[in-house]
Amino acid sequence: DNSYGIFGVLIRVSHDYGNTFSNAIMLSDPSIDSGFASVLAEGNDVYVAWISNNSSNSNGDNNYGKTHGNVNSLYLRISNDGARVFNDTINVSNNVISAPLLASDGAFVGLTWIDKREGVMFAHVMNNGVSSITNVNIAGDTSINDYKDMIKNLVVDVDGYNVSLLVLKYSGYNGIKDTQLYEMIYINSKDGGSTFTNRVTIAYGSIDDINMSMKGNTVYITWGTKSCLDEQCSRVGIKYNYTKSDDLLSFNKAINL
Repeated sequence: DNSYGIFGVLIRVSHDYGNTFSNAIMLSDPSIDSGFASVLAEGNDVYVAWISNNSSNSNGDNNYGKTHGNVNSLYLRISNDGARVFNDTINVSNNVISAPLLASDGAFVGLTWIDKREGVMFAHVMNNGVSSITNVNIAGDTSINDYKDMIKNLVVDVDGYNVSLLVLKYSGYNGIKDTQLYEMIYINSKDGGSTFTNRVTIAYGSIDDINMSMKGNTVYITWGTKSCLDEQCSRVGIKYNYTKSDDLLSFNKAINL
């Protein structure tokens, strides 16, 4: 919303099944453009995460944006009374290049995002702040120092202390058919996001529109695959695919839907 002359993150809440709503509460700094908010409610606890485009770093260097490019910072605010009052803003991370994603199962809340230098990050969030932050290291090595344009899409789901991430990572370019190629990677943590050990490549190709859902030890994944219908790739067809895992480790052979 830019009601204040700048894009900000605001929230309105209903406590009577949507019949009436509270006045808008400005959550972000009204002097900085903010957006791409993710909202999650668990009981009386309400979590709102967003990114803000800062021109200075946390040390107050106003030229930081000129020398390092625009800096997107990730912020989080938490309410413990049904979004009537929110706690102070928490600066979770800087150098963020994606919208944040919140997911929960009961009291366990996870927050994930993409860092420009570190890649996919995961944070365990308590009802009073961030407990821990883990680098998921989806690349399988530490040689990548700029993840801009490297990760196209990211999906997260949690069940108990199981955390599942689905990442669509750029893998190359098909010059013959003018097509970008992606690797779709499934990554799992069984300890609440403290460590991510299982890494499975689900599919490879011109992939788009990825989705995932988890229930217990079962994970369901769907995705679309583009294919050229002529040599010039002027006509494109899309096939939708499905697979699942019953042990969070291995996946069935993909089924074309």
